Amino acid sequence: MQKDSEQLPSDPVSTTDIVMEVGCIDKSTNPQHVRCADCGHVWIGLYLPQPISTAAKIMKNLCCPMCGAGAKRIMVHL
Repeated sequence: MQKDSEQLPSDPVSTTDIVMEVGCIDKSTNPQHVRCADCGHVWIGLYLPQPISTAAKIMKNLCCPMCGAGAKRIMVHL
């Protein structure tokens, strides 16, 4: 029987590496940060490039994960 420490890889793998490996995000994507006007929380709202209609649907349905403010209170954070 192997110990748990023997089953783990010797080099740590970042979450980004795992996500890229399964094909969710590739190196050509650009995260777009958004900010809540009510509480000031900043997070990644979407990744570009993608079709503008898809990006618009995502932005229309965003809500703040911290305070629950709706899409009308969320803005692109530059």
